[in-house]
Formats: sequence, C-alpha cells, structure tokens
Amino acid sequence: MSESPTTAETTATAAVDSGRYLYCLVDLTEGTEDRSTVDIAGIEDEPVSLVTARRVSIGALVHPREEPFDSTDLTKLRDWLLAHQQVVDAAGDRFGTPLPVRFDTVIEGDDGDVAAWLDGHATQIADAFDELSGCWEYRVTLSWDSTEFEAEQRTLDPELSDIQRRIEGSGDGTRFLLEKQFDQRLRELRRQRETVLAERLARPTREPRRAAHRATGTV
Repeated sequence: MSESPTTAETTATAAVDSGRYLYCLVDLTEGTEDRSTVDIAGIEDEPVSLVTARRVSIGALVHPREEPFDSTDLTKLRDWLLAHQQVVDAAGDRFGTPLPVRFDTVIEGDDGDVAAWLDGHATQIADAFDELSGCWEYRVTLSWDSTEFEAEQRTLDPELSDIQRRIEGSGDGTRFLLEKQFDQRLRELRRQRETVLAERLARPTREPRRAAHRATGTV
C-alpha cells in the first residue's frame, strides 16, 4: 500500500514479540465457496492462512512471523522475493485481483490483531481495491542503450561543443576540470532524455486504466 497506515506495521527495522508476515490483501465480496482455508506455501515453505476482517469482506494472506526477513545473501533474498510473489499470484488466481503489500511487511500481533487492522482501515483498503479493479500487476524492465544518443549530443549540444573546444586547447590541469564538466553535462542530458522516454512509455499504460474506469462509470 502507498503509506503505512498503522504503527503496528513494521518492516526490516525491528522484530516484534508476535506477528504475522503479510503477503497481500484480497477482496471477498464475490463468491460463496468456502474460502476459510488456503493451500499455498509461502516463504521458506511456511503455510499461508487467510485472515478475514470481522465487519467487511476483506482478507489478508499471512503466516506467523515475529521478525522481518533479513540476509546479505543475494540468492536467498531472491528466493524470498520470488516466494512472496508466488503467493500474490496464487491469491489472484483464487480471489481475483489482490492488493499487493511490499516485501518484508510484518503486522504485530496475532490473527485477531490482523482482523482488527483490516477493519480499522476498511475504507482505505476498499478504495484501493476499486482503483485496481480489473487490473493485474506485471513487472516490466526496460533498458536503454544511450551510446547513440550521447554520440549525437556531442555534436548537437552547444555547451558540450564549447567544452570540447576548450579541452583541446587547455593544459593538463584545466583539461581535467573541463572533462569533468563535459561528463556532468552529458549526464544531465542523458537524465533529461530518460525522463522524456519514461513519460512517453508511461502514458499508454495509464490510458487503458482511465478507459476502463470510464466504461464502468467509476470516474
């Protein structure tokens, strides 16, 4: 969720006397089948259970955990992250679009405390489900090879051209400072271009979401 709604929620900074590791939240308003049990293995094969709110049709997938996961072993961290995501994916298959929670979130207390937490933040959680209705979470990684752009800017950017001319006629000490200026300007241009590209790529991903809201009358 976008913000920490309670001091009972903790991440990798502190342990608690008793707690529940939180994978995601699920909407239980639709469907009448028995959902009291779930057959999902979590991080380190911990059995995952469904805790339901008392006053609203919202649930949380959790397993008992007194402290956040912590390791300097990158392989272990990767395995934990994958296991966390597998639970979220399985929740989506069974309950519909889940509300993901960031990795390594532990809620202090037992199942009753989790249920109370859900009830206490029911409005915030319901709004989040409305926002994500009909959507699914995907992770896409894009990389940009800036070599061609940088070569082009060395010729087109007046500031880079000016610095380059000054480098060619300077001594060693001055050349060092000018080269740093050159690199700094090139990084600045690259960041500007990255911002433009990111916005261009993000725009199409926002439009279908808006269209879906218009179609369902939720705008």
